[in-house]
Amino acid sequence: MDGIAKIAMRLLSGVLRLRIGFVDDSGVMQRLQVRLNALQTIDGVPYMSHFGFSGRAPVGSDALVAFVGGDRGNGVVLGTNHPDSRPRNLNQGEAAVYNEVGIRIYLSNGGLVIEAAGLPVSLNNAPTVTINASTKVALNTPELDVSGKITAGGDITDNASAGGKSMANMRSTYDDHDHQIEGIQTGLGTVTSKKPNQQV
Repeated sequence: MDGIAKIAMRLLSGVLRLRIGFVDDSGVMQRLQVRLNALQTIDGVPYMSHFGFSGRAPVGSDALVAFVGGDRGNGVVLGTNHPDSRPRNLNQGEAAVYNEVGIRIYLSNGGLVIEAAGLPVSLNNAPTVTINASTKVALNTPELDVSGKITAGGDITDNASAGGKSMANMRSTYDDHDHQIEGIQTGLGTVTSKKPNQQV
């Protein structure tokens, strides 16, 4: 084989799509075991992931590996793909962050969608959480459990779907109410009580 043919062979074998056999995610850089074929593997190939994002691809995922100068001992993983997990049919300009069990953060053209795949969602170690919504925040849940106090700048209405009243309305009704007291004169007359001494 002449020199040109050797160079061409090196270029052709310089970038390969291989299968991941194992992922070591314990160090400062992720290192992968990749399979060249059923009998040959290469261990400890570094994966140069993007800053601000880290993911551990499942065993059996595809890995695009570049071998510098065609040297199988000097490779670097350029990217990984797990076909069974990857969200499909995204519209132009959309993006998604996902994992193997189906949890997805979908940056759609119509808004942000978080799919928790039936698993808990936790927001931890935040001194303050602020939600700025121009219209409203809707919580569709059978129960809202709050461990501390609730402070509201506006009215609180219960049974709103059934025409319920606000707490301010109920307070006003209570403070202004009275009772008919029967049988304190001749047994036939009534008098009206005073308003409550303690206002709500």
